[in-house]
Amino acid sequence: MNSLIKKLVFIWLFFFSHLSMAQELKSFAQTYKPYVLFETNNSFSRDKGVNMQGLSVGFSPIEHLRVGIGYYWLSSDIIDTRVVSSDTLKAELSMRQFALRAEPLIYKYEAWQVSSPLHIGIGNSYYDDRNPDNGIGKIDKQTNYMIQPMLVVQYKILKWVGLSIGSGYRFNIAGDKQRKDTFSSGIYALGIKIFPEEIFRSAKADQ
Repeated sequence: MNSLIKKLVFIWLFFFSHLSMAQELKSFAQTYKPYVLFETNNSFSRDKGVNMQGLSVGFSPIEHLRVGIGYYWLSSDIIDTRVVSSDTLKAELSMRQFALRAEPLIYKYEAWQVSSPLHIGIGNSYYDDRNPDNGIGKIDKQTNYMIQPMLVVQYKILKWVGLSIGSGYRFNIAGDKQRKDTFSSGIYALGIKIFPEEIFRSAKADQ
């Protein structure tokens, strides 16, 4: 697992583990309904799969709204040709980004939910020379800004676990034309969401 993801999870766990009392932890979970989301966003821009995976953590500051922060990375193997000092090289595209997430709840009925999450992300993309003998390393590093509105349907298979599927559009508003064409496209998303609030409730019921 990428070290940045470990840091994100550690910060989240550190915060909750250092609340003064177990009662305060339970009260926070019941009031603000924290969640953990594992997600993959998939598209077929440039006639190839462009898939991103990520982890988000967050909570509900008010009813019918979740907010959070996440870390996402490009999981597809995308190989392009790049020109460096008049030499043409085969290089693999890499991308990492942090994203803020706002998720208004549109509809809820029993185990079903419909929401309209919005991701606003910032990160870096670059090409890695596939031949280490060249000694070039990272090529054409750029900053990328992405906006991603979606419509998502979620179903709770258990009280504390939900499965989600959704669709939307990913806008890459910075970078060269090739990277804009790569990341800007319609997407579909699959996710698993965990609700610690329900875990605490189940533990209390078992006592």
